[in-house]
Amino acid sequence: MAYLDSKTPCLITLRGTYTTMKAEAWELAGGKLQQLWAYNGNDYGGKWRGQGAHFTHCADIDGDGRDEVILGSAVIDDTGAPLWTTGMGHPDGAYIGDINPRRPGLEVQYNYETAQRRNGICQADARTGRILWGIDEPTEHVHGQSLCADIDPTYPGLECYGQDSHNHEIKGDPWLLTSDGKLISREQRLGFFQWTGWWDADLQRELVRGQVTKFGGGPVGRAEGSILLVADLLGDWREEIVTSVPGEVRIYSTPIPATDRRVCLLQDPLYRADVRMQSMGYPQAPMTTDCLEAVSPGLNMTAMSDDKGEPVVRLVVSAPMATPLKGVLRLTADGATVVPDTLPVDVQDGERLVKTVTLRQMGQGRQVVVRAVLDGAERPLHGEVPVVLPSRPLTGVPMTQAESFTAQGGGEVHLRDDKPGAVGKSFSHWDSAGHWLEWGIEVPKAGAYRLVIRYCAAAEARRKLTVDGQDRGVQAFPNTGGFGATASEWDHFTAVDAQGKPLSLDLSAGTHLIRMENVDGKGLNLDYLALRPAE
Repeated sequence: MAYLDSKTPCLITLRGTYTTMKAEAWELAGGKLQQLWAYNGNDYGGKWRGQGAHFTHCADIDGDGRDEVILGSAVIDDTGAPLWTTGMGHPDGAYIGDINPRRPGLEVQYNYETAQRRNGICQADARTGRILWGIDEPTEHVHGQSLCADIDPTYPGLECYGQDSHNHEIKGDPWLLTSDGKLISREQRLGFFQWTGWWDADLQRELVRGQVTKFGGGPVGRAEGSILLVADLLGDWREEIVTSVPGEVRIYSTPIPATDRRVCLLQDPLYRADVRMQSMGYPQAPMTTDCLEAVSPGLNMTAMSDDKGEPVVRLVVSAPMATPLKGVLRLTADGATVVPDTLPVDVQDGERLVKTVTLRQMGQGRQVVVRAVLDGAERPLHGEVPVVLPSRPLTGVPMTQAESFTAQGGGEVHLRDDKPGAVGKSFSHWDSAGHWLEWGIEVPKAGAYRLVIRYCAAAEARRKLTVDGQDRGVQAFPNTGGFGATASEWDHFTAVDAQGKPLSLDLSAGTHLIRMENVDGKGLNLDYLALRPAE
């Protein structure tokens, strides 16, 4: 649907992605549909053929009040005439919004399926199609359902993520970039299909993948099932998560109260148009005309870990583009003491203050809630974040470190010493189907044992388990909330039998061979494997 005259909804019918592309505009008048215009990319030369994306946007990109139709790399004016094209071919993903609030107008973020020598991930000016920035290396097929969302409060604007692939299998390291194209990381692996949504009371979106998690932090919610839609359905400017499970369609809404007021996101024409488009092509998170942190003061609280694996909370206070922010930040916690518990705030227009506080005198519970209030501003800012304490490493039992594997095939893991809470080193990049590893583990005394594995994962991951050459079934490792950015993302998994009960292994004294193979292509980071005596 597009508002081609700024006030009347018109039906846009579409065909074509990779070759011929056609579009027609229809208006309902007097109870009948009448055609307004028809577009055929074949009429305009090779640069207009095969430019389609899997998600079409309708948005006013030139400020005249009338919607244009963004087919992908090709854009049609409200009259049906061609407006601009990059001529770079088929973008697997295309996002339009106020991605970089430090420059005027809207931007389009592209992830190109068509192989590129450079600019396989790039950003264009929405009004003209001029490339603003792009990665300067060749790509084969940057997967479309990656990410364009404000997930990291320490950088202005929206972050942009892409992952190259070969035959739809992960290829190389991903790119996580700032809104103006600066590299944040080649290590953050968010996967091909990463949903985001506004869930808690800050201005950044959370990662939605079973658990709802803060980027770089811990979980703040949970939603089960296959995601159908993430959108502000109830009108409190946070987003509901619509999922399907066998026999049900579920709607999950945040239990965290909003701490400031704004118009329902569906009143934003760009956001509403994106929600309307969710039923076609690849679904993706709806965009907004304004970057929220550019127009409102923000308080982001993220549970993290320090270099010793101990829990801390990172605080980011951001000022909108046109107004400074001053006040005093006061912090409290249920079941812990926050140090320091008071911070002065003096942030200039469009800037941010980043501070970290520690938790002391922790209680015996698994979780505490840290709360903050910014007093002295035009209106108080409130925030809260749950801090999940990490599972404590096992001691005094037979074990082998994950990095001490004796053989692997079908891929190559990366050894890591940068994962908070891991014992010694850990490994990552175990995300290709068919990639297997083997370990030898020494048993000092014959007996019955349970196999316990310390791991982290951003989504459920399945591994075929073999012990001493005997098939022990496929093990389903639950989502822990991430790949070890915080110590709380590490957890223990006990291998189970076909009935789902803890697997009992009768082992003789000596060395035993454990083998696990990736069967679903999902990522899983390991810390160690251990054997606990069966009770």
